[in-house]
Amino acid sequence: MAEYEVVHVAVAAPAVLDEGLVKKVSEIIGKNLYETRIRLTGKIPKIIANYSTMQLAELAAQILRGLGLVVIVFNDSELRKPWQIYKARSLKFEEQAITFYDRSDGGLYGEGNNQDSKEVKFGGDSVNRRHSHK
Repeated sequence: MAEYEVVHVAVAAPAVLDEGLVKKVSEIIGKNLYETRIRLTGKIPKIIANYSTMQLAELAAQILRGLGLVVIVFNDSELRKPWQIYKARSLKFEEQAITFYDRSDGGLYGEGNNQDSKEVKFGGDSVNRRHSHK
Protein backbone atom coordinates (compact mmCIF):
# COMPACT_ATOMS: atom_id res chain seq x y z
CA MET A 1 0.00 0.00 0.00
CA ALA A 2 1.46 3.37 -1.05
CA GLU A 3 1.91 6.07 1.54
CA TYR A 4 -0.24 9.16 1.02
CA GLU A 5 1.57 12.49 0.83
CA VAL A 6 0.13 15.94 0.25
CA VAL A 7 1.61 17.93 -2.63
CA HIS A 8 1.65 21.72 -2.22
CA VAL A 9 1.49 24.42 -4.88
CA ALA A 10 2.96 27.78 -3.88
CA VAL A 11 2.88 31.01 -5.88
CA ALA A 12 4.96 34.18 -5.69
CA ALA A 13 2.85 37.32 -5.60
CA PRO A 14 2.44 38.82 -9.08
CA ALA A 15 3.71 42.34 -9.77
CA VAL A 16 0.16 43.45 -10.57
CA LEU A 17 -2.85 41.83 -8.94
CA ASP A 18 -6.00 42.49 -10.93
CA GLU A 19 -9.46 41.05 -10.35
CA GLY A 20 -9.37 39.04 -13.58
CA LEU A 21 -6.28 37.17 -12.43
CA VAL A 22 -7.74 36.59 -8.96
CA LYS A 23 -10.89 35.12 -10.52
CA LYS A 24 -8.97 32.79 -12.87
CA VAL A 25 -6.68 31.55 -10.07
CA SER A 26 -9.63 31.01 -7.70
CA GLU A 27 -11.34 28.84 -10.34
CA ILE A 28 -8.17 26.79 -10.86
CA ILE A 29 -7.47 26.16 -7.17
CA GLY A 30 -11.10 25.90 -6.02
CA LYS A 31 -10.99 28.65 -3.40
CA ASN A 32 -13.16 31.75 -2.97
CA LEU A 33 -12.07 35.15 -4.30
CA TYR A 34 -11.24 36.59 -0.87
CA GLU A 35 -8.96 33.70 0.13
CA THR A 36 -7.30 33.64 -3.29
CA ARG A 37 -6.62 37.40 -3.20
CA ILE A 38 -4.94 37.10 0.22
CA ARG A 39 -2.76 34.21 -0.93
CA LEU A 40 -1.63 36.17 -4.01
CA THR A 41 -0.30 39.14 -2.02
CA GLY A 42 2.84 39.69 0.00
CA LYS A 43 6.56 39.49 -0.55
CA ILE A 44 7.12 35.75 -0.12
CA PRO A 45 5.58 32.81 -2.01
CA LYS A 46 2.52 31.31 -0.31
CA ILE A 47 0.93 27.89 -0.54
CA ILE A 48 -2.27 28.39 -2.49
CA ALA A 49 -3.42 24.81 -2.99
CA ASN A 50 -2.85 21.20 -1.88
CA TYR A 51 -3.30 18.09 -4.00
CA SER A 52 -3.30 14.35 -3.41
CA THR A 53 -0.88 13.57 -6.25
CA MET A 54 2.08 15.19 -7.95
CA GLN A 55 0.30 14.80 -11.29
CA LEU A 56 -2.66 16.94 -10.16
CA ALA A 57 -0.36 19.54 -8.61
CA GLU A 58 1.79 19.77 -11.75
CA LEU A 59 -1.32 20.16 -13.91
CA ALA A 60 -2.52 23.07 -11.77
CA ALA A 61 1.00 24.55 -11.76
CA GLN A 62 1.20 24.39 -15.54
CA ILE A 63 -2.10 26.29 -15.88
CA LEU A 64 -0.98 28.87 -13.28
CA ARG A 65 2.33 29.36 -15.09
CA GLY A 66 0.31 29.96 -18.23
CA LEU A 67 -1.19 32.96 -16.42
CA GLY A 68 2.33 34.32 -15.89
CA LEU A 69 2.72 33.30 -12.25
CA VAL A 70 5.91 31.95 -10.65
CA VAL A 71 4.90 28.56 -9.23
CA ILE A 72 6.67 26.10 -6.92
CA VAL A 73 5.46 22.50 -6.47
CA PHE A 74 6.75 20.36 -3.61
CA ASN A 75 5.86 17.38 -1.43
CA ASP A 76 4.84 17.85 2.18
CA SER A 77 7.93 15.91 3.28
CA GLU A 78 10.10 18.73 1.87
CA LEU A 79 8.68 21.03 4.55
CA ARG A 80 9.68 18.63 7.29
CA LYS A 81 13.31 18.14 6.29
CA PRO A 82 15.90 19.77 8.48
CA TRP A 83 17.09 22.79 6.59
CA GLN A 84 20.64 22.89 5.39
CA ILE A 85 22.90 25.88 5.52
CA TYR A 86 23.86 27.00 2.04
CA LYS A 87 27.57 27.76 2.02
CA ALA A 88 28.41 30.09 -0.85
CA ARG A 89 31.99 29.79 -2.12
CA SER A 90 31.69 32.57 -4.70
CA LEU A 91 29.20 35.11 -5.95
CA LYS A 92 28.55 37.18 -9.01
CA PHE A 93 26.99 40.64 -9.05
CA GLU A 94 24.81 41.52 -12.01
CA GLU A 95 22.87 44.68 -12.82
CA GLN A 96 19.70 43.60 -11.00
CA ALA A 97 20.68 40.29 -9.47
CA ILE A 98 23.25 38.47 -7.40
CA THR A 99 24.14 34.81 -7.84
CA PHE A 100 25.72 32.68 -5.10
CA TYR A 101 27.66 29.50 -6.01
CA ASP A 102 28.53 26.75 -3.57
CA ARG A 103 31.74 25.60 -5.27
CA SER A 104 34.48 27.45 -7.06
CA ASP A 105 37.00 24.66 -7.65
CA GLY A 106 36.08 24.28 -11.33
CA GLY A 107 36.53 27.90 -12.33
CA LEU A 108 34.95 31.28 -11.98
CA TYR A 109 31.45 31.29 -10.48
CA GLY A 110 31.01 27.54 -10.45
CA GLU A 111 31.70 26.92 -14.13
CA GLY A 112 34.04 24.22 -15.30
CA ASN A 113 34.69 20.70 -14.07
CA ASN A 114 32.55 20.64 -10.93
CA GLN A 115 31.13 17.22 -10.25
CA ASP A 116 28.28 18.74 -8.31
CA SER A 117 27.48 22.44 -8.43
CA LYS A 118 24.59 24.46 -7.06
CA GLU A 119 23.65 28.08 -7.47
CA VAL A 120 21.05 30.39 -6.00
CA LYS A 121 20.18 33.57 -7.88
CA PHE A 122 18.31 36.50 -6.37
CA GLY A 123 17.14 39.15 -8.75
CA GLY A 124 14.14 40.79 -10.34
CA ASP A 125 10.96 39.26 -8.94
CA SER A 126 12.15 35.71 -8.42
CA VAL A 127 14.57 33.36 -6.72
CA ASN A 128 16.09 30.73 -9.01
CA ARG A 129 17.81 27.58 -7.80
CA ARG A 130 19.76 25.33 -10.09
CA HIS A 131 21.45 22.06 -9.25
CA SER A 132 23.52 20.33 -11.87
CA HIS A 133 25.70 17.25 -12.14
CA LYS A 134 28.42 17.71 -14.71
